[in-house]
Amino acid sequence: MVNATPPPPIALHRPDVSPADLAALSPLLESGLLVQGPVVAAFEAAMARAAARAHAVAVSNGTSALELTLAALGIAADAEVLVPALTWPSPAHAVCLRGAKPRFVDVHPTRWNSEAAAFARARTPQTRAAIVIPQFGNPVDVGAIQAALPGVTLLIDGACVFGSRLHGAPATASLPGLGGDVPLTLSFHPRKVLTTGEGGMILTDDAAFAETLRTLRNHGLGPAGTFLRPGGNSRLTELGAALGLQQLPRLEGVLAQRRAQRAYYAERLPAGMLQEAIEGALPNAQSIGLVLGDSGARDALLAQANAQGVGIGRLSYCLPLLPSLAAYGSVDTVPEAARIARCGVTLPCHTGLTSADQDRVIALVHNALAM
Repeated sequence: MVNATPPPPIALHRPDVSPADLAALSPLLESGLLVQGPVVAAFEAAMARAAARAHAVAVSNGTSALELTLAALGIAADAEVLVPALTWPSPAHAVCLRGAKPRFVDVHPTRWNSEAAAFARARTPQTRAAIVIPQFGNPVDVGAIQAALPGVTLLIDGACVFGSRLHGAPATASLPGLGGDVPLTLSFHPRKVLTTGEGGMILTDDAAFAETLRTLRNHGLGPAGTFLRPGGNSRLTELGAALGLQQLPRLEGVLAQRRAQRAYYAERLPAGMLQEAIEGALPNAQSIGLVLGDSGARDALLAQANAQGVGIGRLSYCLPLLPSLAAYGSVDTVPEAARIARCGVTLPCHTGLTSADQDRVIALVHNALAM
């Protein structure tokens, strides 16, 4: 008897890198200019246009983007910063590294974002700033949050949101009616819709703020060649910028594929399990999350997927459950974030994914639900 050949593995994500992308790197390697040169400047200009912002400041990764923005905003020791409780730990860690204190905000049960009412409930007299997160690329109403937090400085951790739209405009754009500039950070990690390997960007409409960020990312070096303040090294490479420039013209095609994959899942999985969007939002399907009814089904699904080489992963983290952040809050105050983290998974989504691959993923979900 001949053993059947097992089906090939299915990756959770795979960067959309073409032969043309690789070819664009060779001239840079030959030039010897590899860090923060004219290609980075061109990438910044292209991203500012695509994101509908006046200025884009490229940095080494999305976490650096958060840390530099908090520094440029003047967030210092003992300030309290509101942070959504359901997310990757970077935003809260960035707050801690400034010597400030994160205060966790629960999320909406079906949209998975922290929204205006939750931010308002979490505010205390010590609150100085709030980090808004369009989780998994799902836009959030920043104007409503700003109205609910008068006097509080806002920062948008838009690591996943590039390519999403809200009321027809890029979700990265400054919204009409906002009181003052609200900076937005991006990540270009390989799981994002556009990647530079590692890399990040800070978007702003404030020229002076952008210049401060450029100084901070480059050892505190000002435009006149003088070191103006202590600063670290958060520069983006020319190679990373070249990858980003190559991918930007085909972004809409990538987004169309990802949105089609999300629709395929939604049509074949039980209603109410995928993330919902607010009215007027067109998410980019950066991550396709699924929340099961209980942690037992979630754990069974992860185990089955791992055994079969199918890249289904855990969805996200409830921050007060992490040892690095447990001192800053209680899970009891953020029940929705805890539930979603406990029961959530993320499904494969990338340009190399086929409908047959998706059918295998869907079958695994149904198997777990039937257990």
